[in-house]
Amino acid sequence: MNTDDSLEAEFTALLARSGLVFAKERQQVLLRCYREVRNWAEVIRMWEKTPADEPANTYDIRTITRTRPPAQP
Repeated sequence: MNTDDSLEAEFTALLARSGLVFAKERQQVLLRCYREVRNWAEVIRMWEKTPADEPANTYDIRTITRTRPPAQP
């Protein structure tokens, strides 16, 4: 897990690279949110996942290309 100093440096670098500028008081709130998101990411990475938990995104071409019947007058 990152220390607060390294996480703040990472967040500051992220803001600099993205070109975003926020007021100082907002940066502190965003840093807390960023810290939470990083913590959630670490928790999610620890979950055991089976192939059934991550289904392939496959589609039946007939359902994608079907056309709507013409409207009846």
